[in-house]
Amino acid sequence: MVADRTTGISCRSTSVSMTAISSVRSCERGGPSKSQPDGLDCCGKEKQAQKKKKTKYFFRLFIMSYAEKPEDITKDEWMDKLNNVHIQRADMNRLIMNYLVTEGFKEAAEKFRMESGIEPSVDLDSLDERIKIREMILKGQIQEAIALINSLHPELLDTNRYLYFHLQQQHLIELIRLRETEAALEFAQTQLAEQGEESRECLTEMERTLALLAFDNPEESPFGDLLNMMQRQKNPNLDLANLKDNPPDNFGTLGSQKKWAESNSNWSRPVARIWTVVLLLGTCLLYCARVAMPICAVTMAEKFKWSKSETGMVLGSFFWGYCFTQVLGGYVSDRVGGEKVLLLAAAAWGAMTAFTPILARFCSRPIVCMTLARFLMGLLQGVHYPSLASLCSQKVIESERGFLMSTVGSGSYLGTLVIGGIGSLMLDIYGWESVFYVSGLLSVLWAYCMWKYLLKGEGPIITLESLGSAGAQSKLSKRHWLRLFKQPAVCAVIITHLCTASTFFTLLSWLPTFFKDTFPDAKGWVFNVIPWFVAIPSSLFSGCLSDHLIAQGFDTASVRKLMQFFSMGVSSIFTLSLCGTTTFTTAVAFVSATMGLTTFSHSGVSLNVQDLAPTCAGSLFGVMNTCGAFTGVIMVYFSGYLIEATGSWASVFALISVVNLLGLGTFLLFAEARRVDIEVVKSKYHNIHI
Repeated sequence: MVADRTTGISCRSTSVSMTAISSVRSCERGGPSKSQPDGLDCCGKEKQAQKKKKTKYFFRLFIMSYAEKPEDITKDEWMDKLNNVHIQRADMNRLIMNYLVTEGFKEAAEKFRMESGIEPSVDLDSLDERIKIREMILKGQIQEAIALINSLHPELLDTNRYLYFHLQQQHLIELIRLRETEAALEFAQTQLAEQGEESRECLTEMERTLALLAFDNPEESPFGDLLNMMQRQKNPNLDLANLKDNPPDNFGTLGSQKKWAESNSNWSRPVARIWTVVLLLGTCLLYCARVAMPICAVTMAEKFKWSKSETGMVLGSFFWGYCFTQVLGGYVSDRVGGEKVLLLAAAAWGAMTAFTPILARFCSRPIVCMTLARFLMGLLQGVHYPSLASLCSQKVIESERGFLMSTVGSGSYLGTLVIGGIGSLMLDIYGWESVFYVSGLLSVLWAYCMWKYLLKGEGPIITLESLGSAGAQSKLSKRHWLRLFKQPAVCAVIITHLCTASTFFTLLSWLPTFFKDTFPDAKGWVFNVIPWFVAIPSSLFSGCLSDHLIAQGFDTASVRKLMQFFSMGVSSIFTLSLCGTTTFTTAVAFVSATMGLTTFSHSGVSLNVQDLAPTCAGSLFGVMNTCGAFTGVIMVYFSGYLIEATGSWASVFALISVVNLLGLGTFLLFAEARRVDIEVVKSKYHNIHI
């Protein structure tokens, strides 16, 4: 193939490109190149014509080595098209630089950059990674090549499903070459079958490949060309630009660089930062609206003569509604976009919060209206976190998801603090109605600003047509879902999130009672406020640490496991330490450490679902959150039973630690960061559904 390891293309292409470069330099100098024969003793116009003709000839050769002739055009027509191309010196230089970059000529590109002044569209240091990928494919190490591609550009194979299919097909060919029949059949069934069902072209290619298994000597079969070593070179080329950046189109009349399979829809870093702040405020307002009722519950119970059980029914109805829309919210977000679901839901639950005092005042049976209102609030707010997971997986690159999700997650603690402090003051000064009015109207205002300035006034209406169309995401069949849930990594994520949510709900529900029973003279604002003040910076730190480690090259799965180890493992140490606590200060310190470390799960299991299934992250997160909510309610009740049965808080803290360690062990053993979702995605530039 090549003498220099940095090239990776044929010597013919090298010769053509270098000749073209020489010709261009000749034009730039205004005289013949060193490769021009000395016998051309021409003068004036004849000499210029000869030079122009030769340059154009080399340009045609260069184009022929760079581009493939369309199948529906003859050779003469193709040459006529090339003859009619008008050469611009700057365009030629850009095209040559693009050729050198795309084909991996690092040293030649660097030298040409210095001599021509044309800057390459990508960092030349990134060419080494392309060479590694190309060498892996030529050696038949397809899975290793896919893993390296995903580490460099996680979205490339998601968007260019045509490329992904051919890489998977090549892996199947390698299994057949090694006579691993069972492994080949299993791989074809689990990885390629659905692609064949959706695309005639993919089905034809898969049938040709599987036909090799019918012959004792597949190399001598009619399809033996697939086992030829040259087949490895037929895989679609990987754009270097795709592996790092998306440079602008800057090739003038000669056209642009090779087109990407689908334009990158990820937010740029400035846009991602704006969305992070907006979503942080949205989550903060979400909790302000959610906690408004618990803050005002005592005052409302006195006004409307509610009993303890009736008050509990009103408060508890929220969580039953909260469980029912998790999966639906994630599913709709995966199909139409999480930002639309967040916008519509926020406008709805914000309006519901603002109208709560009006419903209570004019309803003949306030207890019924408030119960239904809280149930509806749960339904509307249940879509929030699945929509966030879907939005993050679709718009945020892997190395920045930790910061966004941890920052947005800290909004729940910030909202609890804000409504607990300012809301309590408003309750005492202006009455309980003011808490609902302010939190509700601010939420509606937030939704309006998001629609006006971030979505640019685009219609947020979700129609049946938008749900029915594939868009960027496609529909998962029942068989696909069953296959997805059979993946050990997916089961590990669900179990771990279930354990995390259960222990968090238990601590959230019983810690105030623990402090009142153990330290009856302690001030409530201390243990109700300080742990949340610790949780906010802890959550931000975990996100920054996670993104930093991934950016430094650490394995994504290892980073997720490390974050979850702090969240469930280290926090359990402080939880168990509460059993022997004798001083109030020590107890507050241990609880603050526990709650702070628990926030590391925002960069652990909560993000891992986006690693595993970015195309259906919202739906899968909805399943996880639903399971976590139900088990959380059960564990809260069971903890109360343990307290009454044993008369000791040690049993509850021991239960929390055991559940944490169970979830942590499952995550450490089975968690992965590779993609396991099998959802079909429609390619923008290829009529293939995979």
